[in-house]
Amino acid sequence: MMSSTNRSGKPRRILRLVIQWTIPIAIVTAFVFTGHLGEALSALAGVSLIWAFPLVCIGVALPLSHAWRWCFLLKRTGAEISLAASTRITALASLINYAAPGFLGAPAKAILARDGHAVPLSRSLPTLAVEQILDALLLALGGTIAVLIAGPAIIDAGVALLNVEQSARVIIVALAAAALLIALLFGVRRFLPGFAGALRTATSALLHSRVHLRPIGALTLTRWVLDMLAVGVASIAVGLRLSLIEVLLLANLSLLVGLVAPVPGGLGVREGMMAAIAGVIGASIPAVLALSVLHRAGLAIGLPIVLGAAKLREWSAG
Repeated sequence: MMSSTNRSGKPRRILRLVIQWTIPIAIVTAFVFTGHLGEALSALAGVSLIWAFPLVCIGVALPLSHAWRWCFLLKRTGAEISLAASTRITALASLINYAAPGFLGAPAKAILARDGHAVPLSRSLPTLAVEQILDALLLALGGTIAVLIAGPAIIDAGVALLNVEQSARVIIVALAAAALLIALLFGVRRFLPGFAGALRTATSALLHSRVHLRPIGALTLTRWVLDMLAVGVASIAVGLRLSLIEVLLLANLSLLVGLVAPVPGGLGVREGMMAAIAGVIGASIPAVLALSVLHRAGLAIGLPIVLGAAKLREWSAG
């Protein structure tokens, strides 16, 4: 009987592995056909491996810190997941976010945790929202400090960008997003009362619990430092010699805009912000664009490495 069970379980296990690896393979294929991989390789061609290597190392460390923080956040809601599983899911969701439209990375992360590790959506979704808020707040704080230290030139340039038409667009988009969120919450409460109650309970536990505050704060700060280092290393790799404040401006403002932009991985929006900041601080715009491509490529290369290592760890753990 046991032998028959093992034989029937083996095809299912193989099928599950095929499905799991189909997604990253499809994403890599998408990078090739959309031209992103070609741009990344062109940018890497003239860069010394001395600087490319630490950038990839940062690309490995970032999802690890992200995944570790998620483990602590889930524990605050009463859910639990291993670090290896959290790392694999985080890396896979990040790859999806690079290639898929909109904010599909976070929902994909929640669904992968539910299907593979029985983590209810009502417990994972609040943690994903908190992750976005923590990262955005730290980037906004870092960007504000950098702008204030940089002086009037940066502030005047920012004010010049906020003309009436663009401000109206920002307000309209913000109001539309708020209306959509309210409608979504009302719909969940109206048609899925059980899920709404579980979501409310998990959110309350997440926000009011005092458990694991220090590691969550430390890992959030670590993630921010790694983001700043990645931009700094990429700037040196392309031959730019930027001051610390200029690196903070480029990193915080561009990553913040990329975080909230409804496009895959902030593609185009992040690069456009870097180019705009380059014009203000007097840096070479082509060099900054090369920096942005190298930065994106280095972090993207780190994701499959993390994904494969996490999968091997799960296999070895049985």
